[in-house]
Amino acid sequence: MRFSRIMPRSTSAGRFVLSCSALLVVGAACSVGDASLGTGPGRSGGGIVSSSFALVGRWERFVLFTDAGGAVHASETLWDFRSDGTALRTVVTRNLTDGFADAITTVANWRVQGSSLVLDFVSPASGTVQFFFHINRDILTLDGRDFVRARP
Repeated sequence: MRFSRIMPRSTSAGRFVLSCSALLVVGAACSVGDASLGTGPGRSGGGIVSSSFALVGRWERFVLFTDAGGAVHASETLWDFRSDGTALRTVVTRNLTDGFADAITTVANWRVQGSSLVLDFVSPASGTVQFFFHINRDILTLDGRDFVRARP
């Protein structure tokens, strides 16, 4: 995977790509640090938690990259952890150069075991996946990949 300067083909695509690039730069410049999570159920003053209650909500990750052929792509993953123990994972992929997009949503049941998040995927998908996770402020880390809490 190669990251490079993006030169869009159209004005609207250009604005989108430049906006996404700006968000990535701003996001990289923000530091989470050791700030407190505040008080409330599932939260502590230590900065990092591994609590099932703290997982409830929507989390998103956005990646923008250029492939070896020079095409610009975006990948967005949304996790929606619900209080009833179900989860939805939606992955949206876009080829911004050629204007193609695709999305897929999978359903799972989730639970926390220690510092691990366990997901049991529901038909037609199948299988169980386990992630090490922690939450620091509004950042959920799943096996080293950061997701930001989505604002309503």
